[in-house]
Amino acid sequence: MTVELALMSWFGGATRLGVGWWAGRLYGLAAASIVLLVLLSETTTVHLRLARAVAAERRARQDRLTAMEALSASIAHEINQPLASMVTNADAGLRWLGKAEPRLDMVDAALRRIVADGHRANKVVVGIRTMFMTGAQEREPLDLNALLRETVRGAGSEARAAGIAIEVQLDPALPPVIGNALQLRQVVGNLIENAIDAMTATAGRERRLRIETRIAERGEAVVAVADTGGGVPPELAERIFEPFVSTKPEGMGMGLMFCRAVVEAHGGRLRVAPASPRGAVFVFSIPTALVPTHAPEVTR
Repeated sequence: MTVELALMSWFGGATRLGVGWWAGRLYGLAAASIVLLVLLSETTTVHLRLARAVAAERRARQDRLTAMEALSASIAHEINQPLASMVTNADAGLRWLGKAEPRLDMVDAALRRIVADGHRANKVVVGIRTMFMTGAQEREPLDLNALLRETVRGAGSEARAAGIAIEVQLDPALPPVIGNALQLRQVVGNLIENAIDAMTATAGRERRLRIETRIAERGEAVVAVADTGGGVPPELAERIFEPFVSTKPEGMGMGLMFCRAVVEAHGGRLRVAPASPRGAVFVFSIPTALVPTHAPEVTR
């Protein structure tokens, strides 16, 4: 049986329509509504994805800017060391020449140190230039003790000028490490420079810089740089490695962030602890050539 509905048409007449006709219209309306909802959902999803992509791009850009600031600060930090040493040695040479009886042997020694510091500065510049070339991130077996001796020798003039005694204890049995010499040299140089700055800022106490290497229980190479300065406040023990956090009034807070990034990129760890009886000790460990490199541990 066909069921019909009577409705008034626009022209005032009676129009009899079947249920099938109304079902078709309702089906079409429902289908259109579903399509509209799907389009609305997809549009919302696209907008959310676009917003996330824009936010991610902004974060990536900020990270790149922060990394560039850290790199720039590290470059300036690294080049400033040999330049300061050259000025100190040049001043010493002039004083020896200005004496009533010039000490030419001391002048000769000062000039040789200036030449060595000049070569050191040139190595930094060349290393930075090659850092951005193909293969710059290649690593090779390194004698960490030899690298430390070279870095300590470069900072010796500045330390002596500040009245700082340097004590070096290197484990002769330390195995080679797999790493980038320029990057690790910058890490050690930054830690030594920070230690010198920390002790220079304090008065009325012994100034001693202790640098040592040893082998950890897991076979990693451990480097410790300890000073007798003011130390690191406990509340800054972890934040000290974050950008723009520094214990020095004029500090940029970039050097230690760069150091931790390099150490972690080598599969190691960098931390700070109080030194005994005072001061701070920065310790980093990296795998040796005998120990497989593990994934970096994030300790922040």
